[in-house]
Amino acid sequence: MDGQQVVSLAVTVTDQMINSMRSTKMWTRFLSIMGFIASGFVILIGIFVSLAGNLLPQAQGGKLPPVLGLIYIFFSIFYIIPSVYLFKYSSALGRYLDNKMESELASALSYQKSFWKFMGLVCLIMMIIVVVGIVAAIVIPLMVRH
Repeated sequence: MDGQQVVSLAVTVTDQMINSMRSTKMWTRFLSIMGFIASGFVILIGIFVSLAGNLLPQAQGGKLPPVLGLIYIFFSIFYIIPSVYLFKYSSALGRYLDNKMESELASALSYQKSFWKFMGLVCLIMMIIVVVGIVAAIVIPLMVRH
């Protein structure tokens, strides 16, 4: 196996662990459903902005560009992806709690890893955007002045 040694550890799952998993399952299911609902609303807003931009009265000579609605729809992905991971995590965790199959716990932990990896990448991207925005807010006015 690629030169790696696999060590098998027997882990006893206690009642306290089971109770914590049950509680986690309930909250992750709730948050995943709320994420799906929020995604749906953001998509509806994006569709509304895309279609209604031309119907709204012109404010100071401008209209809402239809591409703004597409941006809303694009950003709804950032609600859908973690919601899918949370939903799959809570489903696999529920199957583990019902059947006590080790493979279901492994699946649940894999979905949880994917959720946190995605959230970490989004956090890094947002940090980069903020830093670039701050630098741009400082540099652009200096360049325009000269």
